[in-house]
Amino acid sequence: MAQTRSKTRWPRMAVIILLVLLVLYSVLGFVALPWWLERQMPEQFSQQLGWKGSVQDIAINPFALSLEITGLKAQDGGPQPVLDIERLYVNLGFWPLFRGIAGIQEITLDQPGVRLDLLPGYELKVARDWLEHNPAREKPTEEGSQDSGEPPQVYLQQLTVNGGSIMLRDLTGDKHRSFPVAPLDLSLKGLATWRRQEGGSSSYYLLAAVGSQTIEWQGSLGLLPLESDGFLKVSDLEADTLTHFLAEQIPLDLREGLVTVSSNYRFRSDDTLQLDTSGGEVTLENLAVASDAGQAEPELISNSIALKDIAFSLQQRSLETGKLRVEGLTLSLLRNAEGELPLLTALQAQTTSGQPEETKKPGSSDAPPFRWSVEGVELAGSQVSWLDRV
Repeated sequence: MAQTRSKTRWPRMAVIILLVLLVLYSVLGFVALPWWLERQMPEQFSQQLGWKGSVQDIAINPFALSLEITGLKAQDGGPQPVLDIERLYVNLGFWPLFRGIAGIQEITLDQPGVRLDLLPGYELKVARDWLEHNPAREKPTEEGSQDSGEPPQVYLQQLTVNGGSIMLRDLTGDKHRSFPVAPLDLSLKGLATWRRQEGGSSSYYLLAAVGSQTIEWQGSLGLLPLESDGFLKVSDLEADTLTHFLAEQIPLDLREGLVTVSSNYRFRSDDTLQLDTSGGEVTLENLAVASDAGQAEPELISNSIALKDIAFSLQQRSLETGKLRVEGLTLSLLRNAEGELPLLTALQAQTTSGQPEETKKPGSSDAPPFRWSVEGVELAGSQVSWLDRV
């Protein structure tokens, strides 16, 4: 009789123990861990970056392995928050752990905002803040320790950014400029840190805008090795934006114009670096260019300059294009008292300054010569004027 009671008691005890563990797990997941994170996150912002952080609410579902953070902000003393995320949702995968894979089913960011300050010396402020609060330390080397060099296997099933924004502030020059990137939408699927044998690759789509200027980028992406196939398009890039970032590379005074560039591409970084593009197009609209800022009027004006069917191969060292079509070109050429053309002089000065001091003799390099070809040039509704002051 006693043996029978003991046998029936063990299943009851096991059920009670399981219920107690389940209650403890629920309390830790639903209550204790969110409470602890709400207090740790602001403290970590302060310790690691020197920022003042705050969070509105944190919710954790220990059974679904999900985390939801709302109202995450960080201030660094700037005019606006350096980080402002309305909602962050993370859902981890459980079953991939049995295969040694850290699986993330979903990461969603709703209306995330980031402010990036480019400091003098072209250093990001966030990087400077990190280095100031996390000085580099020399790690002691242990004899016999070996590093396999293989990163952990991480698989991200879905990454989504909805209505994001980036405020880029350029503080490098005397005149500070701000470039708001909004909206920014991103969709990334199936990203893995290893090469999957089934040949599956991740897919992504990015759309960002800076006013009327847009960037569209879509295709596939692999990390090991780094490889990507896709399509990239930059539309209506304004002359003011180009001259701000590429002033040293543009020898002429670019006063007006809209630039649109698009191309299919294929990139590989395995044993050798491979880059191939096809179907590329470059369009310049309402272009106005002068030889220097001192010129009262632009010397080159064009309604449209279009170059299509651009194909480039890094390995084959070749560039092929279709016809160059120019519409509504007005070119005012001036030969000054020194017998020089200011437009050509500015271009020649940039070409000369970009050449190295020492060049190899012809035939001393094993690389094949660079080959290029243009199908033709078409001019429509154009005129050229000549003024000789010699």
